Amino acid sequence: MRSGVARDTVGATSELGRGTVGAVMVTFQPEHDLTDRLSRIADQVAWCWIVDNASSGVAKTFVDRTPCTGRVTLLTQERNLGLAAALNVGIAAVRERGLDWALLLDQDSEVEPGLVDALAVALRGAGPDPPIAVIGSNYPGSGVPAAAGGGRGFVDRPTVISSGSAVSLSAIAKIGGMREDLFIDYVDHEFCLRSRARGHRVILATDPRLGHQIGQVTDHAWGGHRVRSSHHAPVRRYYRARNQLLVYRSLGWREPSWMFRDAWIGMKAWVQMLLVEGERVTKVRAIVRGIRDGLCGRSGPAVPS
Repeated sequence: MRSGVARDTVGATSELGRGTVGAVMVTFQPEHDLTDRLSRIADQVAWCWIVDNASSGVAKTFVDRTPCTGRVTLLTQERNLGLAAALNVGIAAVRERGLDWALLLDQDSEVEPGLVDALAVALRGAGPDPPIAVIGSNYPGSGVPAAAGGGRGFVDRPTVISSGSAVSLSAIAKIGGMREDLFIDYVDHEFCLRSRARGHRVILATDPRLGHQIGQVTDHAWGGHRVRSSHHAPVRRYYRARNQLLVYRSLGWREPSWMFRDAWIGMKAWVQMLLVEGERVTKVRAIVRGIRDGLCGRSGPAVPS
Protein backbone atom coordinates (compact mmCIF):
# COMPACT_ATOMS: atom_id res chain seq x y z
CA MET A 1 0.00 0.00 0.00
CA ARG A 2 1.46 3.35 -0.94
CA SER A 3 2.05 5.89 1.80
CA GLY A 4 -0.27 8.73 2.66
CA VAL A 5 1.01 12.20 1.86
CA ALA A 6 0.46 15.56 3.53
CA ARG A 7 2.02 19.00 3.27
CA ASP A 8 3.65 20.55 6.27
CA THR A 9 3.50 24.18 7.27
CA VAL A 10 6.22 25.29 4.85
CA GLY A 11 4.90 23.37 1.87
CA ALA A 12 7.26 20.39 1.87
CA THR A 13 5.80 16.93 1.38
CA SER A 14 5.79 14.57 4.36
CA GLU A 15 4.92 10.93 3.71
CA LEU A 16 3.56 8.52 6.26
CA GLY A 17 4.95 5.02 5.95
CA ARG A 18 7.39 2.64 7.56
CA GLY A 19 10.41 4.71 6.55
CA THR A 20 9.10 7.97 8.01
CA VAL A 21 7.51 6.88 11.31
CA GLY A 22 9.15 6.27 14.69
CA ALA A 23 7.21 4.59 17.51
CA VAL A 24 7.35 6.03 21.04
CA MET A 25 6.11 3.82 23.90
CA VAL A 26 6.02 5.33 27.38
CA THR A 27 6.22 2.84 30.25
CA PHE A 28 5.69 3.14 33.97
CA GLN A 29 5.39 0.07 36.18
CA PRO A 30 4.20 -2.21 33.32
CA GLU A 31 2.38 -5.32 34.48
CA HIS A 32 3.61 -7.60 31.70
CA ASP A 33 6.44 -8.28 29.29
CA LEU A 34 6.62 -5.71 26.47
CA THR A 35 8.29 -7.97 23.90
CA ASP A 36 5.11 -9.13 22.17
CA ARG A 37 3.65 -5.64 22.02
CA LEU A 38 6.83 -4.27 20.47
CA SER A 39 7.01 -7.07 17.94
CA ARG A 40 3.54 -6.08 16.70
CA ILE A 41 4.74 -2.62 15.73
CA ALA A 42 8.47 -3.01 15.00
CA ASP A 43 7.97 -4.11 11.40
CA GLN A 44 5.59 -1.21 10.71
CA VAL A 45 7.98 1.63 11.64
CA ALA A 46 11.57 2.74 11.08
CA TRP A 47 12.54 2.64 14.77
CA CYS A 48 11.04 2.13 18.24
CA TRP A 49 11.85 4.01 21.43
CA ILE A 50 10.78 2.93 24.92
CA VAL A 51 10.77 5.84 27.35
CA ASP A 52 10.60 4.34 30.83
CA ASN A 53 9.58 6.62 33.70
CA ALA A 54 11.78 5.04 36.39
CA SER A 55 9.91 1.75 36.78
CA SER A 56 10.95 -0.35 39.77
CA GLY A 57 10.71 -3.91 41.06
CA VAL A 58 9.26 -6.57 38.79
CA ALA A 59 8.10 -3.90 36.34
CA LYS A 60 11.70 -2.76 35.85
CA THR A 61 12.60 -6.36 35.02
CA PHE A 62 9.95 -6.37 32.29
CA VAL A 63 11.44 -3.20 30.82
CA ASP A 64 15.09 -4.23 31.15
CA ARG A 65 14.64 -7.61 29.46
CA THR A 66 12.86 -6.11 26.45
CA PRO A 67 15.09 -6.74 23.40
CA CYS A 68 16.74 -3.41 22.57
CA THR A 69 18.75 -4.64 19.62
CA GLY A 70 18.03 -3.88 16.01
CA ARG A 71 15.49 -1.09 15.84
CA VAL A 72 14.50 -0.67 19.51
CA THR A 73 16.12 1.84 21.88
CA LEU A 74 15.44 2.09 25.62
CA LEU A 75 15.53 5.59 27.14
CA THR A 76 15.50 5.14 30.93
CA GLN A 77 14.56 8.17 33.01
CA GLU A 78 15.91 8.69 36.53
CA ARG A 79 12.51 9.80 37.86
CA ASN A 80 8.88 9.74 36.82
CA LEU A 81 8.62 12.68 34.43
CA GLY A 82 4.94 12.15 33.73
CA LEU A 83 3.38 11.11 30.45
CA ALA A 84 3.68 14.45 28.65
CA ALA A 85 7.39 14.97 29.35
CA ALA A 86 8.19 11.34 28.51
CA LEU A 87 6.37 11.71 25.18
CA ASN A 88 8.44 14.82 24.48
CA VAL A 89 11.63 12.84 25.18
CA GLY A 90 10.57 10.21 22.67
CA ILE A 91 9.44 12.76 20.09
CA ALA A 92 12.83 14.48 20.36
CA ALA A 93 14.51 11.12 19.59
CA VAL A 94 12.27 10.70 16.54
CA ARG A 95 13.23 14.18 15.34
CA GLU A 96 16.95 13.51 15.87
CA ARG A 97 16.69 10.46 13.64
CA GLY A 98 15.22 12.61 10.86
CA LEU A 99 11.78 10.98 10.79
CA ASP A 100 8.58 12.87 10.01
CA TRP A 101 5.98 11.22 12.26
CA ALA A 102 5.92 9.97 15.86
CA LEU A 103 3.56 7.06 16.56
CA LEU A 104 2.60 7.33 20.25
CA LEU A 105 1.78 4.15 22.17
CA ASP A 106 0.66 3.20 25.67
CA GLN A 107 2.32 0.21 27.31
CA ASP A 108 -1.04 -1.63 27.36
CA SER A 109 -2.19 -0.97 23.80
CA GLU A 110 -2.35 -3.88 21.35
CA VAL A 111 -1.21 -2.87 17.88
CA GLU A 112 -2.79 -4.82 15.04
CA PRO A 113 -1.17 -5.52 11.65
CA GLY A 114 -1.78 -2.71 9.20
CA LEU A 115 -2.10 0.07 11.77
CA VAL A 116 0.39 2.37 10.03
CA ASP A 117 -1.20 1.54 6.67
CA ALA A 118 -4.60 2.57 8.05
CA LEU A 119 -3.12 5.88 9.24
CA ALA A 120 -1.59 6.39 5.79
CA VAL A 121 -4.95 5.77 4.11
CA ALA A 122 -6.55 8.36 6.39
CA LEU A 123 -3.83 10.89 5.63
CA ARG A 124 -4.13 10.35 1.91
CA GLY A 125 -7.91 10.72 2.07
CA ALA A 126 -7.73 13.93 4.09
CA GLY A 127 -5.43 15.76 1.65
CA PRO A 128 -2.81 18.42 2.39
CA ASP A 129 -4.93 21.42 3.39
CA PRO A 130 -5.27 22.34 6.16
CA PRO A 131 -2.13 20.52 7.39
CA ILE A 132 -2.63 17.43 9.54
CA ALA A 133 -1.22 17.56 13.06
CA VAL A 134 -2.56 14.26 14.48
CA ILE A 135 -4.00 11.07 12.99
CA GLY A 136 -5.71 8.96 15.63
CA SER A 137 -6.20 5.20 15.56
CA ASN A 138 -9.67 3.73 15.84
CA TYR A 139 -10.35 0.85 18.23
CA PRO A 140 -13.33 -1.42 18.97
CA GLY A 141 -15.65 0.29 21.41
CA SER A 142 -14.64 3.82 20.41
CA GLY A 143 -18.12 4.56 19.11
CA VAL A 144 -16.81 5.28 15.59
CA PRO A 145 -17.77 2.48 13.16
CA ALA A 146 -15.32 1.39 10.49
CA ALA A 147 -17.83 2.54 7.85
CA ALA A 148 -17.79 6.12 9.13
CA GLY A 149 -16.35 8.74 6.84
CA GLY A 150 -18.09 7.63 3.67
CA GLY A 151 -15.28 5.36 2.52
CA ARG A 152 -12.57 8.03 2.83
CA GLY A 153 -10.82 6.16 5.63
CA PHE A 154 -11.07 8.99 8.17
CA VAL A 155 -13.34 11.36 10.06
CA ASP A 156 -12.49 14.77 11.47
CA ARG A 157 -12.40 14.89 15.27
CA PRO A 158 -11.82 17.64 17.85
CA THR A 159 -9.54 15.28 19.78
CA VAL A 160 -8.20 11.72 19.63
CA ILE A 161 -6.49 9.58 22.26
CA SER A 162 -2.69 9.63 22.26
CA SER A 163 -2.20 5.87 22.04
CA GLY A 164 -1.96 4.79 18.42
CA SER A 165 -1.88 8.36 17.13
CA ALA A 166 0.66 9.61 14.60
CA VAL A 167 1.84 13.14 15.36
CA SER A 168 3.43 15.31 12.69
CA LEU A 169 6.89 16.56 13.60
CA SER A 170 6.40 19.59 11.35
CA ALA A 171 3.26 20.49 13.32
CA ILE A 172 5.12 20.14 16.61
CA ALA A 173 7.85 22.45 15.28
CA LYS A 174 5.18 25.12 14.83
CA ILE A 175 2.87 24.65 17.83
CA GLY A 176 5.17 23.01 20.39
CA GLY A 177 5.12 19.61 22.07
CA MET A 178 3.02 18.07 24.80
CA ARG A 179 2.13 20.29 27.74
CA GLU A 180 4.34 18.90 30.49
CA ASP A 181 2.72 20.65 33.47
CA LEU A 182 -0.40 18.52 32.94
CA PHE A 183 1.78 15.50 33.84
CA ILE A 184 -0.81 12.89 32.82
CA ASP A 185 -4.45 12.88 31.62
CA TYR A 186 -5.85 15.33 29.05
CA VAL A 187 -2.38 15.69 27.52
CA ASP A 188 -3.73 14.33 24.23
CA HIS A 189 -6.89 16.46 24.33
CA GLU A 190 -4.89 19.62 25.02
CA PHE A 191 -2.47 18.95 22.15
CA CYS A 192 -5.29 18.25 19.69
CA LEU A 193 -7.25 21.35 20.68
CA ARG A 194 -4.12 23.50 20.51
CA SER A 195 -3.34 22.08 17.07
CA ARG A 196 -6.79 23.00 15.80
CA ALA A 197 -6.52 26.46 17.34
CA ARG A 198 -3.31 26.98 15.35
CA GLY A 199 -4.89 26.04 12.02
CA HIS A 200 -4.06 22.33 11.91
CA ARG A 201 -6.41 19.40 11.50
CA VAL A 202 -7.02 16.36 13.70
CA ILE A 203 -8.43 13.23 12.07
CA LEU A 204 -9.25 9.67 13.10
CA ALA A 205 -8.49 6.66 10.90
CA THR A 206 -11.75 4.69 10.80
CA ASP A 207 -10.24 1.23 10.26
CA PRO A 208 -9.95 -0.18 13.82
CA ARG A 209 -6.36 -1.42 14.24
CA LEU A 210 -5.74 -0.85 17.94
CA GLY A 211 -6.72 -2.77 21.04
CA HIS A 212 -7.21 -0.19 23.78
CA GLN A 213 -8.82 -0.04 27.20
CA ILE A 214 -9.04 2.96 29.52
CA GLY A 215 -8.29 1.85 33.06
CA GLN A 216 -9.26 -1.53 34.55
CA VAL A 217 -12.76 -1.54 33.11
CA THR A 218 -15.34 -3.81 34.75
CA ASP A 219 -19.05 -4.34 34.09
CA HIS A 220 -21.61 -4.43 36.90
CA ALA A 221 -25.36 -5.00 37.13
CA TRP A 222 -26.95 -2.25 39.20
CA GLY A 223 -30.68 -1.65 39.45
CA GLY A 224 -31.38 -3.52 36.23
CA HIS A 225 -28.76 -1.53 34.30
CA ARG A 226 -25.22 -2.28 33.20
CA VAL A 227 -22.66 0.00 34.80
CA ARG A 228 -19.09 0.23 33.47
CA SER A 229 -16.33 1.83 35.47
CA SER A 230 -12.60 2.36 34.93
CA HIS A 231 -11.37 1.90 38.55
CA HIS A 232 -8.77 4.64 38.19
CA ALA A 233 -6.65 5.18 41.30
CA PRO A 234 -7.35 8.28 43.42
CA VAL A 235 -4.34 10.15 42.00
CA ARG A 236 -5.66 9.62 38.48
CA ARG A 237 -9.06 10.91 39.59
CA TYR A 238 -7.23 14.02 40.82
CA TYR A 239 -5.39 14.57 37.54
CA ARG A 240 -8.47 13.98 35.40
CA ALA A 241 -10.60 16.45 37.39
CA ARG A 242 -7.85 19.08 37.57
CA ASN A 243 -6.65 18.84 33.98
CA GLN A 244 -10.17 18.74 32.64
CA LEU A 245 -10.74 22.22 34.06
CA LEU A 246 -7.31 23.50 33.03
CA VAL A 247 -7.92 22.47 29.43
CA TYR A 248 -11.46 23.87 29.46
CA ARG A 249 -10.11 27.22 30.66
CA SER A 250 -7.32 27.42 28.08
CA LEU A 251 -8.88 25.87 24.97
CA GLY A 252 -12.30 24.36 25.68
CA TRP A 253 -14.15 27.58 24.96
CA ARG A 254 -12.98 27.31 21.35
CA GLU A 255 -14.72 23.93 21.03
CA PRO A 256 -17.93 24.23 23.09
CA SER A 257 -19.57 21.10 21.63
CA TRP A 258 -16.55 19.01 22.56
CA MET A 259 -16.31 20.62 25.99
CA PHE A 260 -19.92 20.02 26.97
CA ARG A 261 -19.87 16.45 25.70
CA ASP A 262 -16.63 15.76 27.56
CA ALA A 263 -18.04 17.27 30.76
CA TRP A 264 -21.13 15.04 30.47
CA ILE A 265 -18.94 11.94 30.02
CA GLY A 266 -16.87 12.98 33.03
CA MET A 267 -19.93 13.41 35.24
CA LYS A 268 -21.25 9.99 34.23
CA ALA A 269 -17.86 8.49 35.12
CA TRP A 270 -18.11 10.02 38.61
CA VAL A 271 -21.58 8.53 39.12
CA GLN A 272 -20.37 5.11 37.97
CA MET A 273 -17.44 5.38 40.37
CA LEU A 274 -19.76 6.15 43.28
CA LEU A 275 -22.01 3.21 42.43
CA VAL A 276 -19.53 0.37 42.00
CA GLU A 277 -15.94 1.26 42.94
CA GLY A 278 -13.98 0.94 46.14
CA GLU A 279 -12.11 3.75 47.94
CA ARG A 280 -15.02 6.07 47.23
CA VAL A 281 -14.23 8.56 49.98
CA THR A 282 -10.56 8.79 48.99
CA LYS A 283 -11.47 9.20 45.32
CA VAL A 284 -14.08 11.86 46.02
CA ARG A 285 -11.53 13.80 48.06
CA ALA A 286 -9.05 13.51 45.18
CA ILE A 287 -11.66 14.79 42.72
CA VAL A 288 -12.57 17.72 44.98
CA ARG A 289 -8.87 18.62 45.33
CA GLY A 290 -8.47 18.35 41.56
CA ILE A 291 -11.43 20.67 40.97
CA ARG A 292 -10.02 23.16 43.47
CA ASP A 293 -6.57 23.16 41.86
CA GLY A 294 -8.06 23.34 38.36
CA LEU A 295 -10.12 26.37 39.29
CA CYS A 296 -7.04 27.97 40.85
CA GLY A 297 -4.91 27.23 37.78
CA ARG A 298 -2.48 24.95 39.60
CA SER A 299 -0.62 22.35 37.52
CA GLY A 300 2.44 20.11 37.72
CA PRO A 301 2.91 16.80 39.59
CA ALA A 302 0.34 16.06 42.26
CA VAL A 303 1.39 17.04 45.78
CA PRO A 304 0.31 14.50 48.43
CA SER A 305 -2.58 15.84 50.51
